[in-house]
Amino acid sequence: MDIMRRNQFIKQLENTLKTYEPRFKSVKVSFIENVESVDRTLRFRIDTVIYADPVPEVVIYDSILDSVTRSVSVKELSYGR
Repeated sequence: MDIMRRNQFIKQLENTLKTYEPRFKSVKVSFIENVESVDRTLRFRIDTVIYADPVPEVVIYDSILDSVTRSVSVKELSYGR
């Protein structure tokens, strides 16, 4: 995926998350490069700050989009750090 398309995807995903997840105080999406050149999955990280009581929490998700199987995997990496 070229850089222009990556940036467009990142912007669209950030806007979608902000629109449909009101608990997110902030959202930042970044790409993760594939280790193997034959790997055609799209990997990205979502860094969020979630409104929480008494203080906001930082949560980081690693995500994989597989265009062949049309599946998405989301794994929480850290919470509240």
